Amino acid sequence: MTPQEIKNLFSTIEQDHELVAAQMGLLKRITTTVLDTEGRDYDQALESLHEIERFMAGKLLPHFQEEEDGLFQLFRDELPGGPRLVAELEAEHSELRTQHEQFRAELALLNYLDESRHPVLLHLCSMSWQMADLLAKHAEKERQAMNDCVKRLLATGTAAEPTKSHSEQAARCS
Repeated sequence: MTPQEIKNLFSTIEQDHELVAAQMGLLKRITTTVLDTEGRDYDQALESLHEIERFMAGKLLPHFQEEEDGLFQLFRDELPGGPRLVAELEAEHSELRTQHEQFRAELALLNYLDESRHPVLLHLCSMSWQMADLLAKHAEKERQAMNDCVKRLLATGTAAEPTKSHSEQAARCS
């Protein structure tokens, strides 16, 4: 693994924490709106819920794909128990994708409600907190796995290996 590849993986982990922080900001706003207004400021609450949905669809789900395409292979290859860890992380991604779809469906339902929308707003807010909790735990698990990988790579010197193969290096020396 090259130093640039490791740097890129660190960027992925940093994105995890930025995404968690962004989600928490959205959740704080929607919770305050829903609880303070008891649904009276329906448009503001609805816009906040749509913002959570756009965040998940536009940032979080593509981020999951980036992790699955790069970071998870490192975990599989470098960590004892890596395949088991990756299976857990992929299951968490799947669960968050499913929760996102449920959230989207209930959000669409609000377009058809009038008097009974406040309980749905509360439920969507609760769903948002459940997703945020899972996301925060998931991001911490990935951060710890990355920490373990880096320690392993540094201990074995793998990160410092040149990109040329040993046979290419030997041929140059002869």
